[in-house]
Amino acid sequence: MDPTVPDTWEADVVLRDGHTVRMRSIRPDDAERIERFHERQSPESIYFRFFSPRPKLSEREIRHFTNVDHHDRVAFVALLDDELIGVARYERYEGTDTAEVAFFTDDRHHGRGLATLMLEYLAAAARENGISRFRATTLPTNRKMLKVFSAAGYDVATHLEDGVVDVAFDLRATDQVFAAVDRRERQAEAASVRRLLRPESVAVIDVGGWSPDSDGHGTHGLAGAVALQLMRAGYTGTVTPVAPDRIDELPEGTDLVVVSGAAASVPDVLDACGARGAGTAVVLSDAGDAEAQAMVEAARRRGLRLLGPGSYGVCNTDPDVRLHAMPTGPVPLPGAIGVLTESGDVVTSVVDHACRVGLGISTLVSSDVPVDVGVADLLSWWADDDATRAVLVHLGTGALPGRFVRAARAASMAKPVAALRTAIRPVGTRRDAEQRRDEAMIRQSGVIPVANLQQLFAIGRLLADQPAPGGRGVAVVGASEGAVALAAAACSAAGLELAPLRRLTSSVDDHVSALAAAADDPAVHSIIVVDTTPGPLPPAELSSEILATSSARPDLTIVVATVGGERPARLLDEQAGVAVPVFTFPEHAAHALGKLAAVGEWRSTARVYGDDAPSGADAEAARHLVASWRDGEDEVELDHEQQEALLGAFGLSVADRRTVRTADEAVAAARELGWPVALKAQRRDRRKRTALSGVALDIADEDDLRNTWARMESALGADGMLPAVVQRFVEQGIDVAVRVRRSGSVATVEVGLGGPAAAFDPWELGVLPLTLPDATVLVSSSSVGRALTDPIDRVPVVALVHRLAALAEAVDEIHEIVADPVIVSGPTAWVTDVHVVVGEPQGDPPVRHLA
Repeated sequence: MDPTVPDTWEADVVLRDGHTVRMRSIRPDDAERIERFHERQSPESIYFRFFSPRPKLSEREIRHFTNVDHHDRVAFVALLDDELIGVARYERYEGTDTAEVAFFTDDRHHGRGLATLMLEYLAAAARENGISRFRATTLPTNRKMLKVFSAAGYDVATHLEDGVVDVAFDLRATDQVFAAVDRRERQAEAASVRRLLRPESVAVIDVGGWSPDSDGHGTHGLAGAVALQLMRAGYTGTVTPVAPDRIDELPEGTDLVVVSGAAASVPDVLDACGARGAGTAVVLSDAGDAEAQAMVEAARRRGLRLLGPGSYGVCNTDPDVRLHAMPTGPVPLPGAIGVLTESGDVVTSVVDHACRVGLGISTLVSSDVPVDVGVADLLSWWADDDATRAVLVHLGTGALPGRFVRAARAASMAKPVAALRTAIRPVGTRRDAEQRRDEAMIRQSGVIPVANLQQLFAIGRLLADQPAPGGRGVAVVGASEGAVALAAAACSAAGLELAPLRRLTSSVDDHVSALAAAADDPAVHSIIVVDTTPGPLPPAELSSEILATSSARPDLTIVVATVGGERPARLLDEQAGVAVPVFTFPEHAAHALGKLAAVGEWRSTARVYGDDAPSGADAEAARHLVASWRDGEDEVELDHEQQEALLGAFGLSVADRRTVRTADEAVAAARELGWPVALKAQRRDRRKRTALSGVALDIADEDDLRNTWARMESALGADGMLPAVVQRFVEQGIDVAVRVRRSGSVATVEVGLGGPAAAFDPWELGVLPLTLPDATVLVSSSSVGRALTDPIDRVPVVALVHRLAALAEAVDEIHEIVADPVIVSGPTAWVTDVHVVVGEPQGDPPVRHLA
């Protein structure tokens, strides 16, 4: 490949150890890199690769290795600091769909997952180029290579003969293969975050200069303040202040580097730290777009993960870590809630408020400009972090990354994740496409959306001390009829189901009895105790009973609510290890309980349905069809026959139709299809149903058809009329429109009413991947759901949306599918018009990568 030609496969990828590497296609100018790479490998590694001693490659071999056709001969290289550390290639057996595959990983970089990563890239390229099987030949003692194939999720067949192992496996992208790739990506992201949040060593560097005092502590700049905070908090690792002109003295392999000072100088500092093997860096300096881009480029070149610029630091309250890498502010209370805020300006206020209400935090991250480490990486970490029970996320104004849905979905399946999304738009304006897309990404990933910081903290406070409710059943207990009524109304508004038993009590003893009765009710999953007794504390007998009930029923969610009274933030029995949150108003408690009950239902549904593809869908057939039609073209609009073949691969069909050019052909087609028919001109307005707009329906006989043809041709002219379509008339029903299209790294699915209603009724939006439950929610929340009020009537539309989304998910070359109109009549959704555009894969490559 000419180095001046953009490489669509080029990307930075996180390895198993959390560092990054640059992947791209091999180029002729890699000759010197290949030569240097080969000469520094051990004789054993060379023998494993070539089955013979070969200390030096010939010019002919180097030329052969670096010049490929990117179709039958493909090679990828892995680069670190522009130095080649891995190479993988395949060569097709002529006239077959089988290719021989080989890998060579730098001896210094074994065990980092490079070979598995390169196999992912080779397999994806092979599938695009019509190769369905890989073979490899290796020695029996090369166990690492044999493990690479099996760990990738493929069904591997091996055969030993004459001292050589022949390996073969099918390249079909099965659920197991996709699951293995997704698992490795999240594990790699979590590994990079581990060095950020559980570092064994921290270095602090102030670009403006470092002035150690008599104790060796830094006294200058934000980085110096971080060093002092680390020591005061009792950080258990090592802290090393480093002057910017002495980075060559940075301890090799330092886990975390905190940098502050002039933004323009930070890229050079990151480059120097990366050269010393640093794992992660937190940049406190604010930066413009160009400076931020320079920072991330320097970090990626050296394999360094970067938090910031504009970060305010990170914290980990684990007693084995005690990391408080922030320049100022209180140390968070130890606890089980992970927190991310994409605003450096509010993080100290967040910590201060958490301390006031007794909210314990496990780990805290401030990420103002997430150019590298961001919400997807952190969610991958928190998903498997045993010290974190729930996650609170304050998202900034930037668009969510394409990796968000999968990372957030995995985290939400493991524990509750709540998010406050900052959206800035003038009052009274409609949500823009980006905001609607991000809302869909949050909804489909099981993340709990909240409207303000108060709601975010309410969920955090509840989960810090109590389990998430196991269902919507709630009992309200209180001594004041008015206060209980307020709480009951709040519960109903939050979607909770009030238990039949709801006692109003007039004394503390009755109050306690009502609490015990509610706890024994099997329909109750949570209890709100409304306390309106005077004084700064609830009655001792009541507090004791609440804590005792919580201790005896760890599966029951119990909260206390007042009606504006000042009370402690929580009831606590340190000896029993039990705490119950106290909310100022019952609305706050009810809202949190309702949100958590809803996400519990989402989790149960997601476990049942998973990411199953529609039955009868043949993704491999669809990919082969699209590859054959493109024939090198950048973009192709499919004709009728191609549309029907592609949709047919996923169990979808278009109402019978024929393309015609004359009135006689139209009459013949109508006789073949059966009367009545519809007539559609080449240029037509889908929002109207008249001959003058290019669409005429319910044409009953030959005379009617010929007259309609004449009127339509007269109005539109030959160019607008031909070629025309005669289609079997579908019984009138609800007009529906479905559109799937790719734009950048995220593909969207839109559903709404078709025909005239489309002009004033906005379509509801979802994103890929779209599961069957996602499709159900998307349809029911759209104008189609309002038109089809019976869920049974929506079933054919949901099935259609799910299949179209699955088709687009399976075939990266699909740019757009528009099914409009789809006529929903009885138990069937008839696709009567469809528009499909295919071309070069859009957005991100179909492999692991960083944005």
